[in-house]
Amino acid sequence: MGNILPELFDPSDLLDAVCRVVGVTTEAVRGDGRHRRYTLARRVFSLMACKHTLMRRPEVAGFIRGGTGHRTLAYTLMKAILKANESGDFESEWGLSLQDLCDQISECAREIASKREGERDADQATEA
Repeated sequence: MGNILPELFDPSDLLDAVCRVVGVTTEAVRGDGRHRRYTLARRVFSLMACKHTLMRRPEVAGFIRGGTGHRTLAYTLMKAILKANESGDFESEWGLSLQDLCDQISECAREIASKREGERDADQATEA
């Protein structure tokens, strides 16, 4: 039987994975830039963070902007995701459906988390 609950990621690992897969910096995602690639990356992160972290939409918006949650931004991001998906923006920008893009990001986030856990284990072993 398949896993019923979504896989959970650390928000920082997820943001790093989004940035690696779509080819932008974390500063660009967290910034105010209006370049299409940056805004789409923000949207993808927001969508995935709501599903794959314990954060709610206002918290996701706050994580992106580096402050407390902002309800208007959270609503705007979610509305924009639906519009971008319907219009095929993700496919035209990266040549992937939104689902395929999210699958690649999830795989990358798993690799980042695994590497981080391995480094933490190595640090603990040297301290002992």
